[in-house]
Amino acid sequence: MSYLAAMQAELRAITTDDGIPLSDVIPTTAEFCIHVRALIGSVGSEDFSDYYFDVCSVAWLIKEVEKHSSLWSGRKLIVLRFDPQEVETQLRKRLRHATGENWRSELGDFVRSGEGW
Repeated sequence: MSYLAAMQAELRAITTDDGIPLSDVIPTTAEFCIHVRALIGSVGSEDFSDYYFDVCSVAWLIKEVEKHSSLWSGRKLIVLRFDPQEVETQLRKRLRHATGENWRSELGDFVRSGEGW
């Protein structure tokens, strides 16, 4: 593996936190918030880490804000409707900016497995 490849994040897989492929997920209502697991590692490396975030609908967000009057959203991708391909596209866009020796820290709000989700 080259030094430059080790400086670029790569998506290996994306599932629910239960291991279900996103393409198999069908929300039962318009108000959903799905816990997602992304396996991310350095290009060319066998190693990877689990990162977690939520994919939540605007309808879910509105309901939660109405219920609690406020809500943090740093680990949530907010969507109009559930589209697994769009979730992957958005994640890949974010990973394109995760470069350099500290690409893991550039993932920002994502939480690695075992880091207090």
